[in-house]
Amino acid sequence: MIKDIPSDYMHVVLLGVMKRLLKFWVRGKKSVRLPTNKLNDCDSELKSLRDYFPSEFVRLPRALNDIENYKGTELRNVLLYTGQIIFKGRLNKSFYLHFLKLQCAIKILVTPDLCITENDLAYKLLIEFVTEYRTIYGATFITYNVHNLIHLPFYVKKHGCLDNFGAFKFENYLGIIKKKISHSCYPLQEAANRITEKMNILNTLVINENYKLGKECEMDIKSLIMANNQGYTFYESITINSTNYFISTKDPKNNYIMVKTHEIASVKHIVKTKYGHIFLMVCNFISSRYFDVPIPSDIIGTVIIDLNSQSSLVQLSLNDIKYKCFVVNVSENKAISMTLSHNTFI
Repeated sequence: MIKDIPSDYMHVVLLGVMKRLLKFWVRGKKSVRLPTNKLNDCDSELKSLRDYFPSEFVRLPRALNDIENYKGTELRNVLLYTGQIIFKGRLNKSFYLHFLKLQCAIKILVTPDLCITENDLAYKLLIEFVTEYRTIYGATFITYNVHNLIHLPFYVKKHGCLDNFGAFKFENYLGIIKKKISHSCYPLQEAANRITEKMNILNTLVINENYKLGKECEMDIKSLIMANNQGYTFYESITINSTNYFISTKDPKNNYIMVKTHEIASVKHIVKTKYGHIFLMVCNFISSRYFDVPIPSDIIGTVIIDLNSQSSLVQLSLNDIKYKCFVVNVSENKAISMTLSHNTFI
């Protein structure tokens, strides 16, 4: 029975372990707490990162001192994306490496392909994380949530990536259900009726398109010549229905993708042919690892890209997109690129 009832990573990992770690670093004992000046630096960087958050993120980051009010999605953002940036060079080096083991393991387990191919690696990282947790924070803090981490790779092997059986979609839908109940006499019956009605409507709909195009965009001379000669139409943005990725040629925070060859690319043109086919014109970048320990960061899709290494235009189909990327500029010519591998619908 235990094997068939998986632990929910929203409560175990995010609201459990990740929130506990942040409490240690923000309000814990002096031996584990961030000094005030470094905590302020983390908050300042979190504030600056707001400008880089892609549209798939529902909540923007807020101060770490507000940790008690953090929602599951905010804790997910810290664990999978922003934590590796804001805590680098500020958190004690051994604490930071310990955190990266959790981050890398959960990033693997939340990613649909990696959760199978790198499952054993995630298990190894979680075993190390739990073992070292006792030494760093004390045996009294080895809670049910911390212990339960080591079982997640097994559940993923059986049920698929963490988002397949996480509570995010159910908690989000609870709010939708509550809004549909207008009377207090028979709430369960009314909720069931509204859900049934919605299912009946959805069953009658046929989704013909895999994407939704934004508005047509103004073209430079070169693009205009191409459009006139080939019968092309250029668009500012596209939403890919299967992944909920929103890609824009005008908005830098929604402009980067990882292609199936694992190159990071900037989307320059979104083109529709006169026959209705869609393709992208992109420029690729040279990339390197963001960190090598505890594992090479490119395994989990985190790399440094050289913004000066932009290639000439390359044509891609929508099927060539592996992930959308969350890209943060760290200098004039360098940026950190992180793949959006969690389920962006929830």
